[in-house]
Amino acid sequence: MIRVLIIEDEILNTRRLQSMLRTIDPDVTFVDELQTVHDSIAWLKTNPMPDLIFMDIRLTDGLSFEIFDHVVVKAPVIFVTAYEEYALKAFDVRGVDYLLKPVGMERLSESYKRVTARNTSFVDVALMQDIKSMLTERKTYRSRFLIAQADKYFVVPAAHIAYFSFEERYTLLVTQNSETFIISQSLNTLEEELNPAHFFRISRKYIVSLKAIDKIHQYFNGQLKVEFRPEIAGGVIVSKVKSKRLKSWLSESGDDA
Repeated sequence: MIRVLIIEDEILNTRRLQSMLRTIDPDVTFVDELQTVHDSIAWLKTNPMPDLIFMDIRLTDGLSFEIFDHVVVKAPVIFVTAYEEYALKAFDVRGVDYLLKPVGMERLSESYKRVTARNTSFVDVALMQDIKSMLTERKTYRSRFLIAQADKYFVVPAAHIAYFSFEERYTLLVTQNSETFIISQSLNTLEEELNPAHFFRISRKYIVSLKAIDKIHQYFNGQLKVEFRPEIAGGVIVSKVKSKRLKSWLSESGDDA
């Protein structure tokens, strides 16, 4: 009997997945169904680890990758999403498969049986590296933004951007010359579109360019305080988990923007 946890914010998708899995394996047991990052973190911290997790990526309150910042997920994870651009991250958190919606019965059955038959948490490492290399070669990143202002349009190159912020329901683009523009993309979307060698999601509210980081200070409980150029009053406080990633990113980022 395989114990399955489903993390998916669309109830109809959850019901369809459950129905398909019952057809594939009549003995499958669903331990719970969760819709948010917050609830998933709480559940995984307080319940026995399931045998298998099916996880969507874009949830009600953010990307499911945030779960792995707070919980050591020892169960194999099959990602089920409508967005192919998250595949690299899925493999980085050691997902075992990546299924695109709408998932067909044959593809789901193949994935489920392979994972459960192997009796192991993770797929072949060499295979994952081959897929990651292929995806990396195909990946292209946003190099500029078209800005509408009054009755005119103009282009802001990504290399001229200091940071992006989310303020009062709006995403703001701030240039190195302190110009500020409202743009339509969310920070979650931008995080996928921008070159990770040049931009880092420093908090829920900010994505910063490498060139815009001015000073970094030690803060309480393993956190960091980061000062930007142009300046943000009081700086930006970076969580303990993000601080570790930021230091790693700063030591690895070497490409010129």
